[in-house]
Amino acid sequence: MYVNGGLLMYWSHQFSAPWQTEQWREQMREQLRHNAYLRLIENQWVSTESDFLPIEWCDRCIDPAARLNLGDQRAFQVRECRFDPYQMQASAQRLLAQGIPMVEFPQTTGNLTEASSNLYELVKFNNLVLYPDAAMRLAVQRSVAIESPRGWRIAKEKASHKIDVMVALAQAALGAVSEASEPAPLNISDDLLRRMATFVAPGSPEWVRRQMY
Repeated sequence: MYVNGGLLMYWSHQFSAPWQTEQWREQMREQLRHNAYLRLIENQWVSTESDFLPIEWCDRCIDPAARLNLGDQRAFQVRECRFDPYQMQASAQRLLAQGIPMVEFPQTTGNLTEASSNLYELVKFNNLVLYPDAAMRLAVQRSVAIESPRGWRIAKEKASHKIDVMVALAQAALGAVSEASEPAPLNISDDLLRRMATFVAPGSPEWVRRQMY
């Protein structure tokens, strides 16, 4: 119990409400990042900075048989290439002229929060396949999550650390998931249109007339 002038506050780490069951707490653990769970559910003081991803989660997603092969372009169907327009506008224009589908993805708080959260969920539930790569694994270990009132995002543990590959992976994964959630376009061929124009429903007068003749 804390009293200060007109302020009366009860602070406890115990679960006293009847609906705060173990099942509910486990559900909250699944939905929230570790530090967010401690702060919001267990009412504990925590840092606004924490590891972005447990390295063991990433190791689960690695397929030892997977290989990166940029030499064979036939193995890839590039739908879009996301980039931060802040420092890559000139390069993006040159690539666009070469037929690369360049898509601007400004590194705003909203975009980074959405991309970071999406990558976190994919790795957490083992819905992402990665090829073995020592540099990428090191980048995971050097990445942290910075929380703010507007959400959280991937950041560096130290200014000298390189985590560009993690930011790029988050952007690409968000693009893939976003496109998969959109309905596929309905393609109607000319042949189908012709057949639809001459279609006669079974049982209709025209269908009966054609059966007679």
